[in-house]
Amino acid sequence: MSPELARIFTIAIYLLTTLVWLRDGGNWGRRSILGGGVLLLAATDRYFGFSHVFCDFLREIALKQGWYEARRWLQSIAAFLIITGIVAIAFMYAMATSRKQPSLRISARAIFLLVLLVYCGLRALSNHFIDAWLAFIFVGQRISWIIEWLLLGIIFWCCYRPVLHDR
Repeated sequence: MSPELARIFTIAIYLLTTLVWLRDGGNWGRRSILGGGVLLLAATDRYFGFSHVFCDFLREIALKQGWYEARRWLQSIAAFLIITGIVAIAFMYAMATSRKQPSLRISARAIFLLVLLVYCGLRALSNHFIDAWLAFIFVGQRISWIIEWLLLGIIFWCCYRPVLHDR
């Protein structure tokens, strides 16, 4: 599969997963709309490449201001902040819903959406050691595409499967 076809395929999976997430059994709650919005934003980023434009913009600033050589340290700080922020959001979500006893299906899809966001954030940082690993070819495709497809597939499955009733 060519990179352009893989990109289009990924965008289609994002959009399909967004529709299934929003469907949520006819429940148009705040959680459903927020998750669908995040997935739609990720699909938009994949189409337009906002994260690449932003990273290129930061690279140009770093080159012009002379701190490009210190980027490894800054990328590590950014990675730490991304992971810490996503974990903090997950804890706030867990605390807010612990009183309501959410079903396993809702919790799993939210957790895997957060994992997808961490993955996309770390991929956007483009450390060379991360890029080298993600460029690895497995089953004829880059491992970066396969990881993203698997995460989207798990989110899709968590949204699509029948609701498990809590007992």
